[in-house]
Amino acid sequence: VASVVAIMAGEFTIAEVLIDRSRESAGQNGLASALRGWIAVRSGDRLPAGAEPATSSDTPPPGVALLQLATDAAVARRAGDVSVGRDVLDRLRTVAALAPIDLLGFDAACELLILARRFDAIAIATELENRTQRLLESLGHPTLWDARLRWALVEAAVATQRVDMVEASGRDLARSADGIDGLQPLVRAAELWVEVLAERVDVERLESTVIDLRGAGYIWEASSLVGQAAIRLEDASTAKRLLGYARSIRTDTSDPDGTATTRAGLSDREIEVGRLVIAGHSYKGIGSRLFISPKTVEHHVSHIRQKLEAVGLPRAEFLAALRADLGGG
Repeated sequence: VASVVAIMAGEFTIAEVLIDRSRESAGQNGLASALRGWIAVRSGDRLPAGAEPATSSDTPPPGVALLQLATDAAVARRAGDVSVGRDVLDRLRTVAALAPIDLLGFDAACELLILARRFDAIAIATELENRTQRLLESLGHPTLWDARLRWALVEAAVATQRVDMVEASGRDLARSADGIDGLQPLVRAAELWVEVLAERVDVERLESTVIDLRGAGYIWEASSLVGQAAIRLEDASTAKRLLGYARSIRTDTSDPDGTATTRAGLSDREIEVGRLVIAGHSYKGIGSRLFISPKTVEHHVSHIRQKLEAVGLPRAEFLAALRADLGGG
């Protein structure tokens, strides 16, 4: 139970530790392996070495099977693999009727809801949404779970290109996430999806939101948003730069969830920017190297100053603090 709560809170490392501690009891029915696979796609769009696929010869309990299907669905969605997605949907028709939608299955049900909407399987999507809603009502609408469903409905609407549904689900998400700092990047992303699908792209706002999405661990969501915005831009040079940025987000896996890697807690991207700042590159030069705009570089530097407690310090003192934190740069 604690590992499931940790996953919903985005604390994937804690979830892994808890799974390790419970391996003796959870490993008997494939639950530990299923949770590891789910953590992998939730935290960085990849599967860990040794994770059991959903096609294991063993027959898992319905709840575990649902989680395995959701992992396959998430991988297929991120890879744009339509054939695998349809295969998962076919298998879901059997599993969905048997699997309970409880705290374990809730997150999986949200991913499978997106899959069903994407392939116009309205009956399955409606059933999953109704069952998750009933669970939320029985629990008093806990914020993390409620916001997760609202975000899933945003993603489902994006998959079907329904701007009106993205907007409505985004409003529900904003109400659900009100006052929860860790969920605000998703709220802003939902707002931006409305603009992107309507082909109104504010590049500066987009890049600022993507920084926050990546920092909160939403790697694939950030890359997808940038990529879809890029293909809708008329300015070819900006579109090319954003496509490069989207690729760099997905391939930058050394610190996919934005966890702290220095004493001040700089993320992997902030370390990249910081080292280029120390080397004397301009914001424009840094941006061209990292496929981001000078304004986005400025946002990163602002975050770095805040983490180093160097806001307002002269440049020389800021650079000294940055070199110290990076071990000499």
